[in-house]
Amino acid sequence: MKLVRKVILSVALLSLVIMASSIRSYADTGYNYSLPAPYGPLKGSVSISIYAGAKLAASEAITSSPVTRIRTKIELHYNKGGAFLWYEESGWISSSSYASVDNDTYNVPNAQNGNQRDGFINTPLKAYSTADAITDKAYAVYTSAVY
Repeated sequence: MKLVRKVILSVALLSLVIMASSIRSYADTGYNYSLPAPYGPLKGSVSISIYAGAKLAASEAITSSPVTRIRTKIELHYNKGGAFLWYEESGWISSSSYASVDNDTYNVPNAQNGNQRDGFINTPLKAYSTADAITDKAYAVYTSAVY
């Protein structure tokens, strides 16, 4: 009887761990800026989610039609104190309507938790992002998210 009880509790605990690691939670924001015809709006977005035991920050720049050049950039900071963690950018992409970039905190030491590589699961982070497009003029959308 005790062995059956231990097996049932072990299976239940394992199920909870698997479900908790696969549930995606996130914070994100997005903004639009109207470009001249025929490009449609420039949509910029940034998100922070938990995936595979670490926080993942992502940024996108999207237009309805290809523009001369498009890019997106993202910076990740501690929410408390604002210390810089990392920076990524897609680089300029010619004749496109989409650019994206993402990065995770899986192997980054957390200074607010004794430099452990804990994925920043319990540490609030803030992401700053820009979506840039060039037609005959330059346009930008700035976004941020905290999670």
